[in-house]
Amino acid sequence: MKTFQDALKYLDDRANWRGDNGIFHLMLLHLKVTGLALLVGMLIALPLGLWLGHLRRGGPAVTVVANLSRAVPTLGLLIVLATTSTFGVALKTAVVALALFAIPPMLTNTWAGMISVEPSTVEAARGLGMGTRQMLWRVEVPLAIPLIAAGIRSAVLQTFATATLASYVGNPTLGTLIQVGQAQQRQDEVLAGAIVLAVLAIALDLVLGRIQAAVTPAPLQLQRARVWRRPRGPATGIGSPG
Repeated sequence: MKTFQDALKYLDDRANWRGDNGIFHLMLLHLKVTGLALLVGMLIALPLGLWLGHLRRGGPAVTVVANLSRAVPTLGLLIVLATTSTFGVALKTAVVALALFAIPPMLTNTWAGMISVEPSTVEAARGLGMGTRQMLWRVEVPLAIPLIAAGIRSAVLQTFATATLASYVGNPTLGTLIQVGQAQQRQDEVLAGAIVLAVLAIALDLVLGRIQAAVTPAPLQLQRARVWRRPRGPATGIGSPG
């Protein structure tokens, strides 16, 4: 309890929010590396997912990519890249490593969203005279948007959380608070860093949830609402009337 109170005092001290090592500056750096990694990941994952999903191919490859991201430790990859002459201790090291972990959720969800579109819907669009590009952007992508947005939302939160580790290879982030606090055995600073990360992650999730709802086409929102409100049948367990 005392450590928690000390962490709140640390956060209440304005001096800890100022300067190059202050919370506010570290927060901006954390969001910067997160944003850059996500941008790189989107430029790779979204076009690839749309293309493979439109062709309804590449399922095994998408699965392999998703499983590889779970098997490779983030900190290990950061350290390996930081020790190479090509990357070294630089911002691009953190961006590349984090982008590699941002790609799988966006790629898998984009692909899954595209293949979830009913073939009959695509055939109906083709019967109306739509070309390939029109079917992609006016039929398939709008119907796949909920899953695509969910993948981006997941990637944002994962990348934001993982960016904490970038501080261990020379890239200041909010993880610096935890790193320095551990080195100096200041538990209040460690907990303060964790609190800031948790609050920002919750805020990001709420904002992304609103955005996801906003980009979901109205007919799909209405369909989900109807499914959610649909009454369930009576239970037929042991002892229930037949």
